[in-house]
Amino acid sequence: MSKSIISLVLSNATVSKVDRECARTGKSRSQLIDDLLARHYGIDLPSIRFSEIVGMLNERMAMLHTVSVLQDVADNAVEFRTALTYRYQPKILFQIQFSMSEQWLTATLRISTRTTSSALLSLLKDFFMRLDNMEVLKLHMARREGMAKSPLPEAMTVESWGRVKSMPSDLGRAPVTAFDGTRFIRQYRFNALETTSEEVADLLLNTCKWINRSLNLYFGREEGGPGFEPSLEKLYFELMKANR
Repeated sequence: MSKSIISLVLSNATVSKVDRECARTGKSRSQLIDDLLARHYGIDLPSIRFSEIVGMLNERMAMLHTVSVLQDVADNAVEFRTALTYRYQPKILFQIQFSMSEQWLTATLRISTRTTSSALLSLLKDFFMRLDNMEVLKLHMARREGMAKSPLPEAMTVESWGRVKSMPSDLGRAPVTAFDGTRFIRQYRFNALETTSEEVADLLLNTCKWINRSLNLYFGREEGGPGFEPSLEKLYFELMKANR
């Protein structure tokens, strides 16, 4: 969205309140005033959508006992930590960052751990490969059987990242998780004109809960040993049932 440079003459009392709100939210004067005027006139700015979704996610995450929500994060991002049920219980960091292009709202999920253990990283790679395959399989089954909409958003294929618009071929194939050497990365795309902020927040919350529970299931099954896939499938159907 293009912007114009203007000058404003405001009372000292107004400036004082604006500055206090800027300090509280971490926004600049221009961004805060732009957001306030956009809300007043019903203009859907990306920063407003991001703020709404981030606020809802932080509120919902704070209610989960196994999650530690991190503060002082950028306006367009959410970060929280959980512990992995693996030997020394390493911390797992989830970060969701939002961006907007035309009417497409993209949520980039990055999952990382501070470990330097090559054994743990190898296990995490195996986990995400198997999780990708499970999600793609269930997506195709749901489409074939005409099942109700999934409580999980459909992750974009890695090769489709960077495209402005979604295409039919951008969904339903693995891999959907990339590894950059330190982080496991996924992207989810929503049509901002057809999806509310609350719907986006709920879908992403379900995704994080699904991945976190699946991780602990994997490491609780002798590091992805026999029985992991059937247990993962059972977990998936429990999620479906809970969100009907």
